[in-house]
Amino acid sequence: MYFDLIEIEKRELQKRITPNLPLKTIERLYDQTNSEIVELSRAFFTETAGGTNKKGMTDWNEYIYKRLRIDNLDFFQVEFKY
Repeated sequence: MYFDLIEIEKRELQKRITPNLPLKTIERLYDQTNSEIVELSRAFFTETAGGTNKKGMTDWNEYIYKRLRIDNLDFFQVEFKY
């Protein structure tokens, strides 16, 4: 799921970069995206508790599914035992 989150952010960055943007603007967008990835990662790992929090995993799976149409919980047949 983490790598899917990074893919989402990469695609968002690609949408914002247009052919005639100045290099400084592209660098600013890149730095901004990296900062967003740090925050997103922190939230993801906290809310999923390393894959043990069912609600967190379900919420993030839905976030990914809405953007990439990938259902990780189904694909990997994740079962929560509690």
